[in-house]
Amino acid sequence: MKTNINTLYLTYAGSRSYGTALSTSDTDYRGFFCPSKDMLFGFQDQIEQYEEKSPDDKVVYDIRKFFKLAAECNPNILEILFVDKSDIVICNPVVENILTNKHEFLSQKILVTYAGYATSQFKRLESHRAWLLSPPKAPPQRTSFGLSMQPVITHGQLDLIESMIREQVDNWNIDLESVEPIARFELYDKIKKYLATIHAATLEQKSTLALKSLNLSDVNFELIEQERKYRAAIKHWNQYQNWIKTRNVSRAASEEKCGYDTKNAMHLVRLLKMCHEILSTKQMHVKRSDADELLYIRNGHLTYEDLVSWVKAQEEKIALALQTTTLPKSSNKALLNQLCISTIEACLNENGRLV
Repeated sequence: MKTNINTLYLTYAGSRSYGTALSTSDTDYRGFFCPSKDMLFGFQDQIEQYEEKSPDDKVVYDIRKFFKLAAECNPNILEILFVDKSDIVICNPVVENILTNKHEFLSQKILVTYAGYATSQFKRLESHRAWLLSPPKAPPQRTSFGLSMQPVITHGQLDLIESMIREQVDNWNIDLESVEPIARFELYDKIKKYLATIHAATLEQKSTLALKSLNLSDVNFELIEQERKYRAAIKHWNQYQNWIKTRNVSRAASEEKCGYDTKNAMHLVRLLKMCHEILSTKQMHVKRSDADELLYIRNGHLTYEDLVSWVKAQEEKIALALQTTTLPKSSNKALLNQLCISTIEACLNENGRLV
């Protein structure tokens, strides 16, 4: 590690901490360091995180950033506090108090982060599967969207309209933090249905809605809609091209054979299982006792249909666990803040750098 970085804590991360590493798997490390007096009180040499990419993947965070992310239940950050002891590479004595109080970081935000990560894995899996089953043959053409070869609306104008839409959404300022997580799920569902209703509305109704919410006038809404669809199609095509170019050879062969990305599926299953476990037991098990089952999925022995059925059943289990969990809605930030301060003070005192 960088010599002037005072690493307090470093562990194996990823597959090696889960117990699902293959002989070809990368070695990942994650940890945190204590900022020096200059970093704490000066304006130079500010380093939120330090990274090394070769030969291994190492990321070491400023302890203050680490606490902030862990308090929000960021999976990649939070998990290193719960790794098996055999996976700890560096552990300064000042870290022991953090490990003793590691459960203070756990909260119902696990639902948002772990289930959220799982959702992103599932969406990626679905996108890749669609490309496998029906790969795009050619880039989209403007004429296919009823558009002239020369755009009437410039990219700048379209960017401005889309920024206005985002700004309007932000202005609605829907704060869901105060809503119970299970009710939040129900609210999301209602919002999706509402959006579906808008989507099914006539062009005239959409135009009226846009005029009322954005105060736009003299705008060809049909043209805007088609330009946006064309832009989305181009983005989708570029994503497909990038996927083709950057695919790992062995992973691509597995996708072709199984019809879906089995590595994504393995992570999806692990994330949903851990989400349910944490909500149900208030414990986090990073070293997986079900590693063989996860590797079974990665090796392509689960059909796509069975995977989808399992995901739906697991989501129902998580919803039930949420109703009975005793985890707090969010972590005790004041307590964790004091823990962070005391750790830095102990570290600086130990090294004789505190005035």
